[in-house]
Amino acid sequence: MRYCPVEHAKAYIYIKSKNFEHMHFKYHFIISLVFSVLLYPIFGIASFFILFTGFFVDIDHYLITLVKFNMISLNQSIKYYLNIIKNKLHQVGRNYLFIFHTVEFLLLFVLLSFLVPKYSAVFLMISAGIALHLILDWLYDYFVAMHDAKSPSVLFWLIKNSRE
Repeated sequence: MRYCPVEHAKAYIYIKSKNFEHMHFKYHFIISLVFSVLLYPIFGIASFFILFTGFFVDIDHYLITLVKFNMISLNQSIKYYLNIIKNKLHQVGRNYLFIFHTVEFLLLFVLLSFLVPKYSAVFLMISAGIALHLILDWLYDYFVAMHDAKSPSVLFWLIKNSRE
């Protein structure tokens, strides 16, 4: 059997994080806070939009449970997703569309940072927060959870679901 660095990295990260069942909100918060503080000298108060978006992008999970299951309680929504992750009930193959977790959502704010010069720093920091959140989720999904249940793109999701 040949050595595969990707499989080795997956196994190493999985072993190191066996108690780390899901991407906790606190990790998004802490990492976003660090980036906000680091960029504060350059972008000023606008840098704290990284913290806001890096943490609150996950609101689309709640919106899905609200619309699909009429689940008004945020705690119920969180428990619903934790149960899916804990019991590995998610479907592999990018079947889920979390609208704020898509490349198109990120590109919207990147575009706004060019189109609205007065607020370009704010939109750029929002873009950075979304990008940071997506990168953390993708790294977690690939290396720790070892699944790819979330679609990275609305277009990708539409094409995939039009075939089924």
